[in-house]
Amino acid sequence: MRFTNQKRNHPFKNIVISVIIFLSVAGLFNYGVQSMSKQSIDEQQTNLETAIERCVSQYYVLVGHYPESLNILEKEYGLTYNKKIFFVDYQVLGENIAPDIVVIRKEGAYE
Repeated sequence: MRFTNQKRNHPFKNIVISVIIFLSVAGLFNYGVQSMSKQSIDEQQTNLETAIERCVSQYYVLVGHYPESLNILEKEYGLTYNKKIFFVDYQVLGENIAPDIVVIRKEGAYE
């Protein structure tokens, strides 16, 4: 008789708790992946800016003037980047004036 007064756990309650725990873990995992992806894109943008600046400087040292376009750096120096993610605004200001270079992340690219 002493065992008949105990309440039994309903299986529905256990399922709800399991689902809540699963969704919490899945949410935290998704947040971590998105955070790492954004950090990776930020690093890629910084590396692209540095690579372009180095190519421009090297071209100037070797040729005596700045490159007229970004295409020259792509062809002669093998500069590559993901054009689906980044837009590079390359404005020539003159032969002996460093070009104005801006790397812009396209809207909606891996966010």
